Amino acid sequence: MTPGFESNRSRSRNRNGNNMNRRYLFAFLAILAFACLATTAEPLGSAFTYQGQLQQSGSPANGPSDFQFSLWDARAAGTLIGATQTVSAVNVNNGLFTVALDFGLWAFNGDARWLEIGVRAPAGSGQFTVLSPRQPVAATPYALHAATAAQVPIANLTGTLPDARLSPNVALLNTSPVFRGTVTADEDMLADRLIIGSGHSLTAANSTIAGGLNNTNNSSFAFIGGGLTNIIQTNAPYAFIGGGRCNNIQTAYGTIGGGLVNTIDAPVSTIGGVGGNTIQTLSQYSTIGGGGGNTIQTKAEYATIGGGSGNTINSWAYGSIIAGGYANTIQADAYNSTIAGGRLNNIQTNAYWATIPGGLQNTAGGSCSFAAGYGAQALHDGSFVWGESSNLNPTYPPYYISSLASNSWTVRASGGVRFFPTATRRLAPISHQAAIASTP
Repeated sequence: MTPGFESNRSRSRNRNGNNMNRRYLFAFLAILAFACLATTAEPLGSAFTYQGQLQQSGSPANGPSDFQFSLWDARAAGTLIGATQTVSAVNVNNGLFTVALDFGLWAFNGDARWLEIGVRAPAGSGQFTVLSPRQPVAATPYALHAATAAQVPIANLTGTLPDARLSPNVALLNTSPVFRGTVTADEDMLADRLIIGSGHSLTAANSTIAGGLNNTNNSSFAFIGGGLTNIIQTNAPYAFIGGGRCNNIQTAYGTIGGGLVNTIDAPVSTIGGVGGNTIQTLSQYSTIGGGGGNTIQTKAEYATIGGGSGNTINSWAYGSIIAGGYANTIQADAYNSTIAGGRLNNIQTNAYWATIPGGLQNTAGGSCSFAAGYGAQALHDGSFVWGESSNLNPTYPPYYISSLASNSWTVRASGGVRFFPTATRRLAPISHQAAIASTP
C-alpha cells in the first residue's frame, strides 16, 4: 500500500479513511508568476504557481510524486470551488516541489479560500492520501481578483460605491443630468422624469421637458416639448405645451400647441398657437385655434374661436362660436350664438342663438336674430336685417338699418330686390323702384 502523508498538525487519512504512516508536508505559497499585474502588457489568465515542501518520516522526500489540489470555501466541509486539479509525476527534490494551478477566473472573488492537498508517492502507485488540515490561501492570488475587477459580474459586487467615485459621464438618478451630443437608445428608454435642455425646472413625477430653455413643469404626466420659459403649473396633470414662448397652462388636460404668451386656465381646453390668446377659468372644453389676442372669458364652456385677431366670447356665452375675423364679440349670456367672420360684429347680451354670418359692424341683439352685410342691426327676437354697402367706410359708423319689431324682416338694398314667386327659370326682376312692405 502506498504510504500516507500528514501535515505537522494532525494525522493523515486517505480517501477511504485509513490511517497511514507518518510523513509531513510543509507547504506555502510562493511569489506568483503574475506579481507585476500593473505593468504586464499581456493578459495574465487565472493560473498561479504553488510551491511546497514534502517530508517523509521527518526527512525531505525525493523522486516523482502525484498531487491533487482542490479549492474550498471553508476550513472543513464547505463547497468545492472550481475543478479538482491533478498534477502527475511532479519532481520532488530534497522535499521541494513546484506546480501551476488554475481554478478559473472567478475562483478568487474576495472570500477566504483553502487548498486541500492529496499526495501519491511514488508517482502512479496506490491511492491519494489527503493531508489535513487544509492550507489557507494567502493574499497574493487575490491579485487575480484585482486584475479582473473591470470584468466582475454584477452579482459578485456588494456594498455601495460613492457617487464621487463615478465618472462625470454617469447620469445619477437623484440629480438633473445634462446630455450633450447625440443620445441614442437601442431599447425602450424608461424613466419617471425626463428633462433635456438647460435651465429647466421639473418637479413632478412621470413628466417631461424634451428641450428648449428655462421651461417649468410642475405637474405629473405633463409634457413640454421645447421652447422658452413655458410653464405648466401645479395641479395641471396631463397638460401639453408643444413649444413656443411664455405659454402657460394652469389646469388639467390643457393643450397649447405653441406660439407666444398663450394661457389656459380651464381644464380640457386647447389653444393651437400664435400669440396672446386666453381661455379663462371654468371655460372647460373650449378651443382657440390660433390667431392673436383672442379671449374666451370665464364660464363660457364649449366655446370656440377659430382664429383671427381680437375676438372675444364673454362670460356665460357657452357653446358660442367666432370662426375668425377681427374684433368680433359675443357678449355675456349670448349662448349658442355664432359669428362666422368679418370685422367689428357684435352679438349682444342675452341674444342667444343669434347669428352674424360676416360682414362689417353688424349687430344681433335679439334671440334667434340674424344680421348680415354692413351696419345691419337685428335688435328684436327673431328679426332678420340685411344692410347694403352704401357709404362703406370701415373707419366710420355706417348708415345703420335696424329692425322695428320681433319676427320681422328688414332689408336695405338700394340696387333693387328680386323675388321669384314661381319655379319658372326666368323671371324679370322687380323694379328697384318698387317698395315691398306688405302686412298680412
